[in-house]
Amino acid sequence: MAISFALSDKPYLQVHLFIYMLLWYVIYIEMVLPHETRLQTTFEHVNEALLLLICYHFVIWTGPGPEIDVDTKLSIGWSCVSFIGTLVILNALWMLGT
Repeated sequence: MAISFALSDKPYLQVHLFIYMLLWYVIYIEMVLPHETRLQTTFEHVNEALLLLICYHFVIWTGPGPEIDVDTKLSIGWSCVSFIGTLVILNALWMLGT
């Protein structure tokens, strides 16, 4: 939480740091296998992959590079919303199925 406040003027660094921590979490999941079944571990990998794709949208959106036009931002936004919706629906189906 302190990192968020320390980097409040640099949102792109917050996103990159989150991606870095997410990748370490994926490594942890694969090395320790904290879930009871391989299916649960696979589903966790799917969740993390979708979350990583959402983060890549945030990188494009908040990046320190050149300013992007409004139409491109709109396309990125709708693509990000579709990935978030996919993540929510998959998790809802998983919870209803188990």
